Amino acid sequence: MALMLVLQSIKSSFASIPYAIFNTYMLITINRNKTLLHQAKENILSQIVYFLFWSNYTSFFVYMYSSTIFKDQWKKLMKKIFCCLYGKRQRQLHYQTQLKQMTVVRSMVKPN
Repeated sequence: MALMLVLQSIKSSFASIPYAIFNTYMLITINRNKTLLHQAKENILSQIVYFLFWSNYTSFFVYMYSSTIFKDQWKKLMKKIFCCLYGKRQRQLHYQTQLKQMTVVRSMVKPN
């Protein structure tokens, strides 16, 4: 549990600090004339910073990769969901196939 908290704290700091610094820089330089090259550099940097910031919402994956119990529970849940959905579809297909076979047999055997 302590490992997860340490990893989460490091990840949050690594993701949030550059975002705050970049936004401060953009607010300070908003009214300056910038060359196209400078704007392109800012754009690339903003994409990198935003990517880091949005990685802040990956707590789920940190927990999943650092906890064997959580991984096992996740696998069981996914297997249960997959089996329920896939099993229900298989039953529906089987039922439809049986109905088609019954109508074929009924049309072949006509009552007198």
